[in-house]
Amino acid sequence: MVKAAVFEKANEPLKIQNFPKPTVEDNAVLVKILSAGICGTDIHVWSGKVPWVKTPVILGHESVGVVEELGKSITHDSMGKPLSEGDRIYWAIGITCGRCYYCLRNSPTRCLNRKAIGLSTPCDKPPHLFGGFAEQIYLPAGTYIFKVPEGLPTLAISAVGCAGPTMIAGLENVEINLNDVVAVQGSGPIGMFGLILSMERGALETIMIGGPAKRLEFAKKVGATHVIDINEVRTPEERIKMVKELTGGYGPDVVMDCTGIPNAIQEAVSIVRDGGRILEVGAYADYGPVPVNPYFITNRQIKIVGSYSKVARHEFEFLRFMGGKWRKYPFREMVTHKFPLERINEAFEVQRSLGGMKVVVLPYGEPPT
Repeated sequence: MVKAAVFEKANEPLKIQNFPKPTVEDNAVLVKILSAGICGTDIHVWSGKVPWVKTPVILGHESVGVVEELGKSITHDSMGKPLSEGDRIYWAIGITCGRCYYCLRNSPTRCLNRKAIGLSTPCDKPPHLFGGFAEQIYLPAGTYIFKVPEGLPTLAISAVGCAGPTMIAGLENVEINLNDVVAVQGSGPIGMFGLILSMERGALETIMIGGPAKRLEFAKKVGATHVIDINEVRTPEERIKMVKELTGGYGPDVVMDCTGIPNAIQEAVSIVRDGGRILEVGAYADYGPVPVNPYFITNRQIKIVGSYSKVARHEFEFLRFMGGKWRKYPFREMVTHKFPLERINEAFEVQRSLGGMKVVVLPYGEPPT
């Protein structure tokens, strides 16, 4: 039997249940979970703010594991690298059809038949194990699977396992140019990875707006030019004034809203420079509308772009990036709390209360690599 944490009803504890070990089909892979990060989206789902998630479901969509059993037809990963039992792998969470209106219009994250592993994959029918908050996960046919580069620490991937490819996808939509000034709203993993990518793409100065203080200390360690603590600079008016002062009165070229808080977009519109760009990448759950005056968007020629999720190429690029950069940035330090599977509800509470930067579930204890 295989243990898994099952989400059944909003705002109620996940339940540890036992499932039969599945028979692996020819084009599928059974994986032993080494580490599963708790994403902000998991908290939104648990809070009942993502209504399209059907229950019961095993959540967990940012995981790293070891091949337990390969289907007979699987000999290589999605990039053609030989794959064997015992190899460490990372996988894309989305399976798209490639045939619907949105896939054919090059908008695959809107695929009408998209399956999101650990989100839109209920566990009430065999093979059950479609989420990362479990001892094992079943990756069905069509899953993009990538062998983890030698030496890349498991926990470095888990620190930004969803945030990384999500932000890579986002920055396809909002260009960062050499010497741009970039402000990042939200100091969680997606904001941190946005900060890092901004610097890698040539940003001259970066401003991290968020909290708590420990997260901002980490942002400074990573390389943020300025940090603004929302627990100290408490009103939007104060923060807008401070950002303007830091940017010569103009405002940043780019503002990334990574908060998931609706009124942050209002602040972004007020902060960004005339002719600037705003990336809305944090609003993954419906917490209600906020008023934004369209006159300011038109008059100040502001570009606002929304970006939702990612596809396999972004996860592939993320793994390549991490393979080359994990020594440069202290990704593993982002993992502040580790819990066994049996204590997943404690883990959720720490993540929900912002008690840590990144909380991970380790079904088999500390990963060897």
